[in-house]
Amino acid sequence: MITALVLTVLCLLALPEITGRPVVKDAGESLRIALHVEHDGVYSENPRPPYGPTMLREPVPIMVTVAEIWAMDAVLGRAEPAAYFSGDRARYVKLQNLLWLGLLMAAAAGSAAFFGLSVPWQIAAAIAVELPFTVLVPPGTRYAIGLDSLATELAGAALLCTGSLVLTIGFARRRVRTLALASFVFGLLALTKAAFFYIYPLVLASTAVLYAAVTPAARWIRKQTALALLALALPFLVLCSAWMVRNHAQTGYFQMAERGGPIVLYRGLLDGMTHEEYAGSFYAWAASGTLQRVFGILTGFTPPDLEAGGRLQHLAMGLPGAAGQRDLENEDEGRPELALTWYRQSRAVYERYRRAEIAAGARYPPGAADRKTEADGFKLIAGRRWMHFALFVPLLLRGATVIFPLLVLTLVYARAARRGELAVFILPALGFVLFYAMITHFVQRYGWLPRPASTIALIVIVAELWRHGWPRTAAERASAQPG
Repeated sequence: MITALVLTVLCLLALPEITGRPVVKDAGESLRIALHVEHDGVYSENPRPPYGPTMLREPVPIMVTVAEIWAMDAVLGRAEPAAYFSGDRARYVKLQNLLWLGLLMAAAAGSAAFFGLSVPWQIAAAIAVELPFTVLVPPGTRYAIGLDSLATELAGAALLCTGSLVLTIGFARRRVRTLALASFVFGLLALTKAAFFYIYPLVLASTAVLYAAVTPAARWIRKQTALALLALALPFLVLCSAWMVRNHAQTGYFQMAERGGPIVLYRGLLDGMTHEEYAGSFYAWAASGTLQRVFGILTGFTPPDLEAGGRLQHLAMGLPGAAGQRDLENEDEGRPELALTWYRQSRAVYERYRRAEIAAGARYPPGAADRKTEADGFKLIAGRRWMHFALFVPLLLRGATVIFPLLVLTLVYARAARRGELAVFILPALGFVLFYAMITHFVQRYGWLPRPASTIALIVIVAELWRHGWPRTAAERASAQPG
């Protein structure tokens, strides 16, 4: 009751963070789709008629927004679409973030409780995962990531931590129903962040192998393997397949979402960097100004190197001044050969394919363009494997500077202390980190998703070391208890 009361107070204290500031970019696309679902009965991103179907954004956050729009319209009446993108109605729509924030903090406190931590530690875990989305949001990202946004990082983090906790409980207590619930939550996560659709099978395999290696419950896994796998797979597959069937019926493509093509191509283009550019990637992608200055001293690169004509112009995601505007125009017009940065070039390739598919009368041009762009990217990756794996180092420093070491530390501690359930808990988060390093350019925004799980794991380790010292097995901890 004390923990629940504290979580409620924290949510109420976060309320002023939500304002009527405009909803733009990716969040604006999601809001537009939600408005079309509620007002026009079609899942579409088009700003003007005809409202053709789309699979651009995942459905779970959008359907939550649809419910909020329905409730708002029931009280205030329907308004013009522009009224929902700023002002009071935008603020009311963003209030859903309090639900996601509450779920995230409840998952953090519940995880701490499951690992045997006392109420103060539970509250500490809840606060530790809450502050980065509220008080400690870095300048420039509050609008894009924090509570005052409809970005999906908060929702994804809440579902990831909840699913990780339920999965861990299911394995530790050998409950098939709990495993089925974990599968259901992870299905919702995949319908919030489509990347998890590709991560989940590897998470399941790794979890089973790791758990069998370090816990005495392996006998249970061997006896009920088929039932456990069915419980873990079926709800996830049902949820994801239903959405993919919808996409196939509406667009002709049996997949979770689009948008992957330009990202994969951009990753492939990055794999073609020179040795000088590789050294410069540590400077260009440094996670903070301080770290960038350190790498600048070590490598000799300076800010002008990231401008048009600079040694690292290809690595910049946007160029300043007129050069940046021209690069954006080249992207919009589908002229990759004129784009200076690889980021704009990859998106310009997609735009060129999209325009060609429209001219050819394709049923769903964005889907066809996305597939072709993705194929181009995988071809580049296949021919540049050494650099592809070498880029893991600067990309992990870019998007998971602290997160990845924490996750590795957790695995080491779990093995040393025979805490297999702790390793199971962080595997989904580790899957996200490795997937982003493998397939994407791993911008810092991506790291917001696995950050809370790594924070919870760190708190569990600190609490156990505080109480017992390093490292004690379960048997040693039990023998140390009085009586």
